[in-house]
Amino acid sequence: MSNNQPKPFSKERTKIIVGRIIYFYSIFYVLIRIFSGFQNDAFLPHFLIAIPFIALASIGFTFEKNKNYSWIYVIIGVVLISVIRFYEQELFTYFLKLF
Repeated sequence: MSNNQPKPFSKERTKIIVGRIIYFYSIFYVLIRIFSGFQNDAFLPHFLIAIPFIALASIGFTFEKNKNYSWIYVIIGVVLISVIRFYEQELFTYFLKLF
């Protein structure tokens, strides 16, 4: 038996799972924002809201590639996703008025 795998409910396993959820959610969110930007004339506000998720997806890609996971990525990802989703409508209307 190999002891390299983390225990089912250990802190290491939780970090890996939440990090992967943030990574895949960021990819999905960027795709949705880009496609919705092409459906109407307001591409730039959609793109600007997606920029933090592009950063999360690119950082998550390097973590997945290297199989190296970080609690800092998980904490920043959860906070950033929560804040952007909470203020999403306000940000969109602000960027829409700005451009």
